[in-house]
Amino acid sequence: ADKALAGAAGAAAAGADLLADAASRLDPALRERLTAAGLDEDAQNNLAALVCAQREATGVVPDDKTLVVERCEDETGDWRVMLHSPYGRQVHEPWAMAVQDRVERTLGFDPQAMAADDGILLRVPMTETRLPGAELFAFDPDELVRIVRDRVDKTALFAARFRECAARALLMSPTQPGKRAPLWQQRLKAGQLLEAARGERDFPILLETARECLQDVYDLDALHELMEGLAEGTVRMVEAQTSIPSPFAGPLLFGYVGEHLYQGDLPHAERQASLLSLDPALLGELLGSADLGELLDPQVVAQVEAQLQRLAPDRRARGAEGAADLLRVLGPLTAEEVAARLEAPGGSPGPGQEDECDADASGRLAGRERPWDAAAEDSNASPAETCEGAAAAPTPSRSATPAEARTLLEELRDAKRAFPAMIGGVERWAAVEDAGRLHEALGTEAPAWVPAAFLEVPDAGDGPGPLDGLVARYARTHGPFGEAEVAARLGIGPSVARESLRRLVAAGKVVQGRFGCADGPGPAGVGAVAAITGAERTWVSAEVFRRLRSRSLAKARAAVRAVPASAYARYVLDLQGAGTGGGTLEGTEGVAQVISQFEGVFLPAAAWEGHVFPSRVRDYRPSMLDELVAAGEVVWAARRREDGAPPADGGPRARKAGKAAAAPALVAFYPTDSPLAPVQADAALAGAEDVEPAVRPSVEEAVVEALASGYGLFFRQIADAVRRRMEPERVDEASIAAALQELVWSGRATNDTFAPVRAAEAAASGTRPRPAPKRRAGSRRSRYRGAAAGGLRAEAAERASVVGVGSAGAALSGRWSLLAPSPENDTVRAVALVESILDRYGVLARDVALLSGVPGGLGALMPVLRSMEDAGDLLRGMFVKGLGPAQFAARETVDLLRTYAAEGDARDGRSGAGGCVVLAADDPACLFGAGLPWPPLSGGDAPASEAPASGDATAPTAPSGAASSASPDGMPSVARPARRSGSLVAMRAGVPVLYAAAGLRSVLAFTADGEALDEVARALVAHMAREARRGGAEGARKKVVVETFNGRPVLDTPFADILQRAGLVRLPDGMRLYVDPFARGVR
Repeated sequence: ADKALAGAAGAAAAGADLLADAASRLDPALRERLTAAGLDEDAQNNLAALVCAQREATGVVPDDKTLVVERCEDETGDWRVMLHSPYGRQVHEPWAMAVQDRVERTLGFDPQAMAADDGILLRVPMTETRLPGAELFAFDPDELVRIVRDRVDKTALFAARFRECAARALLMSPTQPGKRAPLWQQRLKAGQLLEAARGERDFPILLETARECLQDVYDLDALHELMEGLAEGTVRMVEAQTSIPSPFAGPLLFGYVGEHLYQGDLPHAERQASLLSLDPALLGELLGSADLGELLDPQVVAQVEAQLQRLAPDRRARGAEGAADLLRVLGPLTAEEVAARLEAPGGSPGPGQEDECDADASGRLAGRERPWDAAAEDSNASPAETCEGAAAAPTPSRSATPAEARTLLEELRDAKRAFPAMIGGVERWAAVEDAGRLHEALGTEAPAWVPAAFLEVPDAGDGPGPLDGLVARYARTHGPFGEAEVAARLGIGPSVARESLRRLVAAGKVVQGRFGCADGPGPAGVGAVAAITGAERTWVSAEVFRRLRSRSLAKARAAVRAVPASAYARYVLDLQGAGTGGGTLEGTEGVAQVISQFEGVFLPAAAWEGHVFPSRVRDYRPSMLDELVAAGEVVWAARRREDGAPPADGGPRARKAGKAAAAPALVAFYPTDSPLAPVQADAALAGAEDVEPAVRPSVEEAVVEALASGYGLFFRQIADAVRRRMEPERVDEASIAAALQELVWSGRATNDTFAPVRAAEAAASGTRPRPAPKRRAGSRRSRYRGAAAGGLRAEAAERASVVGVGSAGAALSGRWSLLAPSPENDTVRAVALVESILDRYGVLARDVALLSGVPGGLGALMPVLRSMEDAGDLLRGMFVKGLGPAQFAARETVDLLRTYAAEGDARDGRSGAGGCVVLAADDPACLFGAGLPWPPLSGGDAPASEAPASGDATAPTAPSGAASSASPDGMPSVARPARRSGSLVAMRAGVPVLYAAAGLRSVLAFTADGEALDEVARALVAHMAREARRGGAEGARKKVVVETFNGRPVLDTPFADILQRAGLVRLPDGMRLYVDPFARGVR
């Protein structure tokens, strides 16, 4: 078949006749085989044209005996080297691995090899030398197998197979039996296990993984036979250079682009970590720039440079032997430079430095941990280099003076171990070992007493020449530098220095790039290193660059780690504008912003005006909300709590619950232009059907029909319409009001004011409502109304039967209208819901979805989240510690969270007094207990089971009727903090410090830090005083007494003194808060 195809392609012509000519020359036997394979005539013609086009492009069609190596220039001037081979991925992948290893070792760059079923593709930068070709792919069979075995553990295949082997060995068993862990979670866990297993010798799972890769996946036997065929000549390789990729190269190029297409779709920390993981020689080509300095952390550069130059305090030398080491390691130095690197005679390290910087024989720190983990290639870093804060730590002892350093140098000269020399017009002291190189390279005269062995310089063939050796040492002991710096240091011309550096680059000892400029003195004396301010730094030692890159990479990876819960708590507080002093918003516009952020969130009505609005809008008044609702900019909807049904025992608890059920348990606000907002409905949207005149509707149906007939009806208009629809003796205004409220609490009706909800809440809480004013105007002909329904006497009797409507005027005031669900489709509403949650919390996780009241939690939103992730709008990962494994956030949010984590407490100075924030425990901005775990209570006491307060319907996860147990010392157990209505949480720097039960009767502390307790207690007392003054004289008279602290009588604890300093008064039963309603302070 191959010969027939080749014969058909041999006489093929180009242009429009190619397809017809190729099809006409197909061998009849081949046509029969293609037809049996399912190819119709058009497919056969296309196949023939493809083969003909490949033959025309490369001169030969690849088969099992002829492999084609194609070279083609891409759009950027670089070259693609493609091997066309029919042996499949099982042979090509290990072959590509060996080719990549050869290129890296011999040519010094990463070819980014990619293997596919039909070949191998390499990327070769533009070069002046001969392009590599078939010689790249020819290997000794045994050598190739050895290379594959050595490199297989660094492949993605090895990591995937290791995960499967570890799962079969039950090393990755799920935490919940019977439930399968998500694949991405398995990958994370397997990656951690693999990193840990690499440090163990002959770990059995590693061996089994290697066996699977080498025997089950890779076909090394076939590859070995192929290499033997190439060596014997039975298989040949043909080279071809094309101006455009050949037809067979298309799938290879598409596969390569697919692997490297997306490079800017990560947050800054992940993007920087990914770039640092690449070979530095390719960074400029991949990014269009060779400014490697952008990827190196400046603090890391300064620290490493100070350590290399022995300027860091913990790296200073001591005594004459130390001075000799400085000259030998760093090269010629002036007396002043030696003094900066020497401790004063008799000096000693600062307190605790030896303990902190001491290291054992294996190089691991015996004192404090390193600020970040250095990579394995940083093998030259000494223990002192990795000591925490080595470059910025305070000086443990004073450095030597120039006179003291000169005395030591003269001692070395007298011992014939050092000598002064003029280098670059400056007198410097040099070690005797450098006498020969300095004389040969710089012409420096050596003293007559220097031994002949030190004057001999090895031939250049045995190593670098004298000048290159001096330049290489300068590079090894400095960070990034410019050629002018090394030229000035050695007293040579810049062009001579440049040529020496180029030779070192060719030898792989120096890396060239753009590392910024020397801007002047740096920390810890590094400015003494960069002698020429403003000079461009384009060179760095390869060894030093590996160290800088590994440490910068480790620091960048540390930034990728999930931020602590305290940083996320501060972010949410700022995002929602919540604060102790009433937040950052003002006026009606501020209320509108809060509603826009919380659109569709159902909260208790008392919570909205009790703490949600006041904690975010500093001058909040109920009239602001009424103004927005009356203007038609905001609509509200209500619904009952799911647990609001009263108990069936009929006791006092049932009567209390029944009273609470009369109130709108949950209320949500919507901007009227929101896709989530319900709309005012007519009869069709509301689901009301036309009722035959002969059939009398129920009261609720009649109210729906009345509301459907027009928008914005007053209660009396609704009552008149209902009376016209029903028999007067069957209905009174009380039943109409009850039916109207039933529609409200089921989410089917709303009002243009929030007064009915406030009145219902007041009735539920037992507060006496303000009586409605009497009717001030009435028609003298009102007796005619209702005459058609039964006459004047029936109308008068109906009016007399109204009970309580006048006293409940506020509950029925305003204009009423029907509500229907949003007409938007499910997709639009789902996307809007996700965006709304992200507006409030920035990060969407399982607990955040449940806190936002999403039916079904995060699982219901996963289709939308996956689509948004695929579109690049969201990222998935673990961004916040303790918030669950599956988290979604925008890239900007991820970067902002890490900024909060890096800035620490600096952002909290604007939130409340001293950075303290006091919020209601059930406030949406407080995630503790709903998405983040409560911190442990101070003193190490394990909290007991949580018992809900009597009648408290909002305490989640609290088992009904849970009994409190006794602690071992006989004291009652401490109740667990919960998101109960009326409870408060006082935070400092995003960390909960105090939890106060409703009324401040009981206080729990999460820390024993006296300073934090004192500061937070003052903020808590100030918050309670503001709330009391907001209630006027009645609020000020309310008794607020702290009775217990951490489950013990508060008077028996030191916390009583803290409360007393905060303004509370000591009484026999506890610490009481007295508030002057007319004063700003606490009395």
